[in-house]
Amino acid sequence: MDLVSTKVLVAIIFGIFRFFFGMLPVKLDTCLRRWEEGSTDKKTFINAKRHQQVTCAVAMTQSFGGGVMFATCFLHMMRTLFVSVEELKKIKGITNEYPISQLMISLGFFSIYFLEEFSHWMINSNKSCTKSALDKSLMFGYIRAMRNFLHRPCGATDNASDYGSEDSSFSSYNQTHHYQQIHLGPIKDHTVLTLDIQTGKVLGKWGADLFYMPHGLTIDRHDNLWITDVALHQAYKFKPGELEPTLTFGERFTPGSDSKHLCKPTSIAVATTGEIFIADGYCNSRILKYNAAGGLLRVIPNPPEFLSLQIPHSLALIESIDRLCIADRENMRVVCPRAGLYSAQGKKEPALTIQQPDMGRVFAVAAKGKLIYAVNGPTNRMLPIQGLTIDPETESVIDHWQPEEGFTNPHDIAVCANGSALYVAEIGPNKIWKFELVPPKK
Repeated sequence: MDLVSTKVLVAIIFGIFRFFFGMLPVKLDTCLRRWEEGSTDKKTFINAKRHQQVTCAVAMTQSFGGGVMFATCFLHMMRTLFVSVEELKKIKGITNEYPISQLMISLGFFSIYFLEEFSHWMINSNKSCTKSALDKSLMFGYIRAMRNFLHRPCGATDNASDYGSEDSSFSSYNQTHHYQQIHLGPIKDHTVLTLDIQTGKVLGKWGADLFYMPHGLTIDRHDNLWITDVALHQAYKFKPGELEPTLTFGERFTPGSDSKHLCKPTSIAVATTGEIFIADGYCNSRILKYNAAGGLLRVIPNPPEFLSLQIPHSLALIESIDRLCIADRENMRVVCPRAGLYSAQGKKEPALTIQQPDMGRVFAVAAKGKLIYAVNGPTNRMLPIQGLTIDPETESVIDHWQPEEGFTNPHDIAVCANGSALYVAEIGPNKIWKFELVPPKK
């Protein structure tokens, strides 16, 4: 084999190896991210810690490989180009001492860098366009809650992404549930967004510098917004267009279990008759019922009432049957005690209980008619993450559902006031799913 053929063969083999080992980290990172996003298949499951370790290893190998490539290329290229330019200058009789070879290398390097950054910008722009439609899912900082306006665009509370996941955010408390990150100040970004229900376009936003860790959002029939903040240990009522609450429950940054304090409240439900139900919440595991003026009427459960709750995470009212349905998260069930909308205590009847082996930790509930829609969250590898359709009166799950891609970490659920659509908010990935509600086929 002559010298030219050998050089061509070596160049081809070297190019193949370069391409293979250059693409390997990209493919490996893609697989790792896919595994991390909630697969329950034992063959593909990988935890976050291992993902972090492997990602770090990949980054280090990429950096090492890049350094070797740069060193090899520049050491070889600079010498070769310098000699070639000097020979050309001799041939042309150029006596200028300007460092032409170094300039050419710099221009080439920055041209390649510009093309790479431009490509990234084009790809990211394309991704943002494909994810702008609500029914394809919306990307936010950290969505904790979502409720729908009455025949209006939907609302969502959106925690800034640097506040982390729910598990990490709750490490910001001491043993007495006092928030330890007060010095960081409230969230600087707007935390309440109004979205167009067709396109997902943000129509309005507010809430900057008001909340520390907003969690629950409810919009009543008068378009008042009810928001809980688990860091402030408070719940608020905001009239439409106003930034000052007209009602405040609990004492700022002061957890407690008496009638005047809350402890990490999670959710609010408001009846058409004006009664207010607050899920209180991560610490007290109780429901507080107030009148429209904010006067305490009832605590659920209240002895001798037998109802043990473990983190009531979400509330939904079915007023036609006088039931308040609770996502009893850590008990992995939905319970529906009497709401007592037409009497102070309600009828002395046991709570309706919906619990099945595959329900998992129920994070959120929403009502339509006499049905409850619920979503569970990560529980263990054996239980699927899914949506549930529940008939409380028969205490049964009548349907299971999820998108084709599957859920990863659903956190809240809402039904349009006109009953045409169902929305599910996920955290990590942060998105909102829209499901059209259609009548069953006869």
